[in-house]
Amino acid sequence: MKRIAILICILCLMPALGMIPAANAAQQTYTVGDADGNGIIDVRDVTLIQRILAELVSDEAGTISQRGDIDEDGLNIDDATQIQRYITGYRDGNRIGTQINPEPAQQPTEEGEMPKIRV
Repeated sequence: MKRIAILICILCLMPALGMIPAANAAQQTYTVGDADGNGIIDVRDVTLIQRILAELVSDEAGTISQRGDIDEDGLNIDDATQIQRYITGYRDGNRIGTQINPEPAQQPTEEGEMPKIRV
């Protein structure tokens, strides 16, 4: 019971202590599993995912869900579990720890102009 009370206190204090950064709408390089974007994959990422799923924290920009979605099927409790396993040393061959550099959005073209395609 004492552990639950401590966990609730920690969850309530995280935003006040600045442990949950504001979401950035611009897509930038990120690490899969680093849901809070602080550069470290740890229990704070698991907690943030759980808070999103419990609808205690908003992820309007979708950046937390993007960084925390391990298996690319949408953010769910399985992602939090996989991160917990990663933290404890299990390496399940998933994407956790992988650096992702999203492709920039393609610029609109003039009417009649063919879009530029990268090869």
